[in-house]
Amino acid sequence: MDSNKTILSLPLTPAQSGCALRLTQAGGLTTEGAAAKAVLNAESIISRVFHKDSEASSMLGHAASLQTLERVAGPWFSQEAQSVYSETAAGYWLADAFIRGVTPSEAADLTRFLAGQTPPRRQGKVTTIRRYPTGGISEKQALLLPPLIRSLANEFRWCSPFLVAAKLAHTGGTRDKLAVIPGFKIASATELARWNGIDCPVRYFSAGADLCPRDAMMYRIRGETGTVADTGLMSSSIMSKQIALPADVVILDILHGPTAFLQNRAGAEEFGKMCSVIGNLNSTKIVTKLRESASILGRSVGSSTEIVEAAELLRGDARDESGQREISTSLGFIRIFAEELGLDPETALNRAEKAINSGEAFDAMINLFVDHGVARNYTNSFSKNPRKTVLGNLKRKTVFAEESGRLSWDALSVADIANNQINSCKQTDDSKIIVNEGGIELLVRDGSSIRRGEPLAIIYGENSETAAKSLSSAALITA
Repeated sequence: MDSNKTILSLPLTPAQSGCALRLTQAGGLTTEGAAAKAVLNAESIISRVFHKDSEASSMLGHAASLQTLERVAGPWFSQEAQSVYSETAAGYWLADAFIRGVTPSEAADLTRFLAGQTPPRRQGKVTTIRRYPTGGISEKQALLLPPLIRSLANEFRWCSPFLVAAKLAHTGGTRDKLAVIPGFKIASATELARWNGIDCPVRYFSAGADLCPRDAMMYRIRGETGTVADTGLMSSSIMSKQIALPADVVILDILHGPTAFLQNRAGAEEFGKMCSVIGNLNSTKIVTKLRESASILGRSVGSSTEIVEAAELLRGDARDESGQREISTSLGFIRIFAEELGLDPETALNRAEKAINSGEAFDAMINLFVDHGVARNYTNSFSKNPRKTVLGNLKRKTVFAEESGRLSWDALSVADIANNQINSCKQTDDSKIIVNEGGIELLVRDGSSIRRGEPLAIIYGENSETAAKSLSSAALITA
């Protein structure tokens, strides 16, 4: 909220209605039309839930204990008890928590609430490692690092239960990126009991309803209501998943800057400390790595184009400065894992570089696809030509510069076009996620001098014509 009131008139979901009511009460929002009607309906629900003598009212403006969260908020974030009533209450409470800010002690209780019943830590034959991000536009480490870890698994006796999630706000989710690969099935948490970490040393697990059902519900509602960028809410959500799917070493890749949820380094450091404390309380080793996210990461945004970019980087195809930076980031994670596990970091780094240069890492990407159900005819084609296999049959549209000058991409707008116009998704009756294929390839980087008529980007996908008009507006050109 800023000093000027926002006027809202669009139709609202129940959770958004509860959130809007709380923002209205705080003086940061004015509603009209359909939104005003939704807020009025929310008011009748909230007056019953948070009446003066209710236990729920004690959660407003104050930290809630784990016991109170269980008794009061449990039904709000239950997959089975979804209703207009519960989602309105959840949206209202989240807005209240977002406005006041969630404290570290409250975040620890909220983490345990979201994690639910956690499994006992398994004593396996190999070490478990994982890297988990806080979100950034066009963040590709979740596509690059797992193949690299897999290519070194036998030698270093490690495995990785990699966690992926759906898109949240302006960041594209890795789950949605992998969904454009035909036949790719992300592993369910129910498979953990049968997974030994040796035969398939890297598995993509879904950070969804079968792992942390309460967090899955809150994750969706936070994205729906815009209550994402609070340090306490973020740390609780992220740490609940690390606790529910334990690993011996977890690297939190904390992005900060104008295109990340955490806007500055100080906030990122605070977030990292909070997560480390929560991890220590739950016997989970958290290693924090801070990384600046000032613009779009890499040269593509969107599910299909990011899959292609990651594959081409692992193959060594046309690796430019931004691509080399992505590879260096992956190698940096390998070094940290080695240091934390007592391995020689230089040996691990040299071995990782060899895996990339020799093609082992790219072969591991292909094997990861096979491990997750992708047919051999597809992986054979992908192995020969990832670009043609993924993008070859998609509609495309080139965006040209409308004037000469210096280019600056509006990163948030570009991400919105990719995630919501191009890669829109829907859920089928059997809970399968279908993501529209496509994405954006940037031909010109931020800060480059361009001439009128020069090609700036290529858009792939069914909505490429519409998206091209929007992307032209996101290309900011100054004299």
